[in-house]
Amino acid sequence: MLNNHSRPPIALHYLVLVAIAVLMLFPLLWLVATSLKGPGEDIFGAGAQLLPRAATLENFPKVWQAFPFVRYFFNSTLVALLSVALNLVFCALAAYPLARLNFRGRELIFALIVATIMIPFQIVMIPLYILAVQLGLRNTYLGIVFPIWLQRLVFFCCDRRFRASPRNWKKRPAWMGVANWACGGILCFPLSVQP
Repeated sequence: MLNNHSRPPIALHYLVLVAIAVLMLFPLLWLVATSLKGPGEDIFGAGAQLLPRAATLENFPKVWQAFPFVRYFFNSTLVALLSVALNLVFCALAAYPLARLNFRGRELIFALIVATIMIPFQIVMIPLYILAVQLGLRNTYLGIVFPIWLQRLVFFCCDRRFRASPRNWKKRPAWMGVANWACGGILCFPLSVQP
């Protein structure tokens, strides 16, 4: 067992952490410093300096006028929202019967879907692009969302959550005349949301 004398002092730990933080934050500092430089200052040559000679904010309005950043933000937000919504809907619809219904081969289907997590995206990227082009989705929002709308990890998380939710809720709506798929939409999906 180590005694207190053989441990490095706590100040040394903090010194190492600060050095790592400075190393990680240096590219961000370089980015901000470069954005504040004027048009006459060198930013690419060997003589480039970190701090600007005369800091200016005129670069920011020029960039907003030269590029449609509002459109870029809209595109990113729309693609993110579509991806999340489609992932949740389709992965939940695929995970619910595998988690709740008993049928022959369900564990094999689950194992095959989860085994595809080991396949890197780079292997299926080109076939997905060819499929998206054949479906006429090139240069569309759906064409961007198409390759990522069924994430196997989201499916796995939905399956685990459905398996962890209580099972006795299924018996009560059955005598009330509620179909099995409606039980998932009315009870299981809302119960699976984290508090």
